[in-house]
Amino acid sequence: MLTKTLQTSIHLLEPVLYLESSQDTPTVLRGVVNLDLKKSRAIESLDVYFDGQLETQWIGSDSKCEQRRTNIAHQRIDLLRDTPGSASALVLNSGKTRFGFEMELPEGLPETVECPNIRVHYQVSAVVTFVNNRRILQTGKAPVKKTVQRSKTFVRLARLPFEDILLGENYRALIDSRKHLSKWFQYHIIIDKKAVALGTWLPVTVGLAPTVPGLRIMHFCLQVIERRSVCPDKWHTIQTCHMLQRACSTDPQIPNCDLDEPWQGTIHYKVPDDRSLAHSTQRYSGFRVSHMLLISIMISFPEKGALSLTKRGQRTITFQTDIDLLDRSVGVLERNNAIILPSYDGPSPFTVRDMLFGNPDTSGIFPPAYHEIA
Repeated sequence: MLTKTLQTSIHLLEPVLYLESSQDTPTVLRGVVNLDLKKSRAIESLDVYFDGQLETQWIGSDSKCEQRRTNIAHQRIDLLRDTPGSASALVLNSGKTRFGFEMELPEGLPETVECPNIRVHYQVSAVVTFVNNRRILQTGKAPVKKTVQRSKTFVRLARLPFEDILLGENYRALIDSRKHLSKWFQYHIIIDKKAVALGTWLPVTVGLAPTVPGLRIMHFCLQVIERRSVCPDKWHTIQTCHMLQRACSTDPQIPNCDLDEPWQGTIHYKVPDDRSLAHSTQRYSGFRVSHMLLISIMISFPEKGALSLTKRGQRTITFQTDIDLLDRSVGVLERNNAIILPSYDGPSPFTVRDMLFGNPDTSGIFPPAYHEIA
């Protein structure tokens, strides 16, 4: 039976575990199970479980909404287990007792996903079984009364950027449209990040150079196209469009008058984190979430119409590229500079003369010896 007063709790050392695209060492889940007993209790077992579940929805051939739930992970470790028929009981004294644990997670687990038709979630639970009458258990004269307590918590798995997100010399990989020449103007777009976390800013550098007089930039906008695909038997895809808003009011404004000379500026856009947009995933056997960035430039220019009258024509130029949206928790690492590698261009503490002609004074440079701080 289950107790009404909860005496068991579980706490994770890392509520978010970060997965790499290819890692040499397994991901390890670490935590503590706390038992707060009002009196001494005989215990039969204490187990920790890790479970994962995938839930998908799609529109079937008969236009009805169908769904499927699949268990994608199930692991258990034994922290305590009483040996049946043992002469001495496994008894815990009253008070608080802590049990630490470590569990290696299986490879190939998908990251946590929360979107309308795809949900991947993981939970860690501690299950403790108490024996109410140890004497009856040893004699076997009556059924043993057992009390089971469960405590659970959720753990989030987040995917880190792909390995090529950093280039040589610690430069971040970026998206470069290269210079494009149209009939009316040249444009060059540089997107500072190949991967951006939800809730962070996306810097976009725009270069415009008119090739006809009287050119005007009527509209410049960014949109994210999200594709969510599930595969129960065949792939079903849902596509949605999300407009990105400017994030900083101090960013330069694209001139709304005739563009007579080249213009360049960097504009920051806010990637939403209101759960309307999911993060990207890799391609798994049952689902995938991918994103594309669409940049639209609407221009206006003078042209000759009927009876040689001058009128203004309009065109829309687009540029599109794939972009990797990361989990919002990765944005926390990025704000703390936990993803960027340290700089290697620090000056040497020694002068060239000291290195060539003498022994430099190393006091204050190297850490003290252990006997000095003991």
